[in-house]
Amino acid sequence: MNKDGEFSILVLFYSSKRSIFGIITKTFMKSRFIVLCSLILSASVTFSQSNEQDNSLLYSLKLADAYQSQVDESLSFKMKWGEHKEDLFINTILKRLKLDSYFNATEETAPEKMFLLRQIFMPVGQRVSYQEENKIKEEANAVFEQYLAKPSNSLFEELIKQYSFDKNTKWVSQEEETSEFQTIVELLSKGEISRPFITPRGIHIVQKMDEKTVRNSYMKPTGKSVQSVLQDFNMIVHEDAKRELLFDGFTKKTLITTDYQTVKYEDFKRFSLGNSTKGDKSLWDDFLKYMLIKDLKLQFVDNPDYKMKLNALYEKEMIDAIYQKKVVNKALSNPKGVDEYYLAHQSDYYWDFPKFQGVLLFCKNKKVRKQLHTELSNIPLNQWEEKIKSFNANEILVHYELGEFELGKNAAIDYYIFGQGKKKEARIKGYTKTRIYGEVVKGPKTLDDIRDKVTLDYYEYLNREWEKELYSSYKSGNLSLNFLKSVNNQASN
Repeated sequence: MNKDGEFSILVLFYSSKRSIFGIITKTFMKSRFIVLCSLILSASVTFSQSNEQDNSLLYSLKLADAYQSQVDESLSFKMKWGEHKEDLFINTILKRLKLDSYFNATEETAPEKMFLLRQIFMPVGQRVSYQEENKIKEEANAVFEQYLAKPSNSLFEELIKQYSFDKNTKWVSQEEETSEFQTIVELLSKGEISRPFITPRGIHIVQKMDEKTVRNSYMKPTGKSVQSVLQDFNMIVHEDAKRELLFDGFTKKTLITTDYQTVKYEDFKRFSLGNSTKGDKSLWDDFLKYMLIKDLKLQFVDNPDYKMKLNALYEKEMIDAIYQKKVVNKALSNPKGVDEYYLAHQSDYYWDFPKFQGVLLFCKNKKVRKQLHTELSNIPLNQWEEKIKSFNANEILVHYELGEFELGKNAAIDYYIFGQGKKKEARIKGYTKTRIYGEVVKGPKTLDDIRDKVTLDYYEYLNREWEKELYSSYKSGNLSLNFLKSVNNQASN
């Protein structure tokens, strides 16, 4: 089509894999699909949850379905519930008891020595027999004698590979290791290897390869001291037992006494298993905080307001889990579900008014327009924009707009494509030749153009179908709300 010999339209075959329209064609791998589901469902469930609270029958039906389906028996549910239950406890404790005021701190820096070490490390359990401990000591001494017979860095490296529980060469700070370990390492020269020595963790043969002093940041308490905090909550630390534990690695004495618990060595041992990289002091400090929180939990767990919050959270977790099972898993089990839903509802996604998808070119002169047309005709559509830009390397020979255009958004498209407006408004001064490539469409070209929206709609459709099934089961007597009365509340477990 031509107007005044200046305007040409070329309607191109549209390929979803090669587009000049600036609309990215999306290809969803399974992992992307799952991530998308997680994102949209977190919003969908939250939105749906508030409505369900208003509709008590539907809320109760979903909860009854969750209990009958035993979603709370799965390992994933139990792990998630444990995490969220702990979050609720911490947040409630902080608000009610204002614990944050006890632990206010400012960030400061201080010099600290760091050592580059490698070692032959043989762990010795705290409860091993005397005979077993001696056997490990003898093995460590034998390994050291093997090194002394022909000392070299390569031999020590080989012995580490053969005998050491920790084979890494790493920088270690003073705070990370026990006092016994720090003392030995401080005395070593660079490159020197220690004789076997024992700490509460085990037996070490250490080589100090380098050392440096760094400025590390730390949190300096500005509120109450740890001792003051413990006194406020009636926690008594038995200093003689603490010293015995930190020096010998074991004690039969009671470590801490509170109104709710008596803390023994076994409690510290269980805690230390998950914190094996910490030094004595930092490990003990963390243990005190852990026991304080545990004691507060024992004090707080009978609070009626807290119980109510806990029950509400548990019900939400149950409904989220049954939604996952009845909606999310159903969607994931049918990879073609979104496509099938789109085909059945494609007309719902048509626009109220047609749009033009393509590229609009304003060329400096006829020669530029002809040359550009020739070059564009010989390359794939996804390379068009770069080619157009190349014409403006030295001066602006081409102005272009690329994308999707509605009526009223662009004067040139309005005039040349939709037959609206005036010709003089459709030009750019100094650029006498115009060319447009593209086509008028009634709706999205492909599902991939709107896959996120369709996926949301598909999940909502599955949710509505599930709700219909719940109502049907309720009316037929297959799903009874009396079931909820017989279920033991698991929120406090």
